[in-house]
Amino acid sequence: MSDATTLLFALPGFRVLNVETEPDGARRVLVETLAREGWCPSCGVSSARVHERPVSRVKAVPHGLVPLRVWIRRRRFRAPSRRARAARSPR
Repeated sequence: MSDATTLLFALPGFRVLNVETEPDGARRVLVETLAREGWCPSCGVSSARVHERPVSRVKAVPHGLVPLRVWIRRRRFRAPSRRARAARSPR
């Protein structure tokens, strides 16, 4: 954890990308995983190729007098080649 915001939230394996105030006064915190590689869900091959980075809400947690809404951007990986996916996919 190198930046102050990430250090404040103490989420190992994640970094804080953004914190903003929502219209109702709540804080919206966007975090992202630090993983540089993962497993392709189609074929199980280890890959560093990011296929998607969807954002989803994790939860709202109490934080002082205002809610803290945590959103996560997860990296979804995909095998580097169609050949690798085809070789491991069931036919």
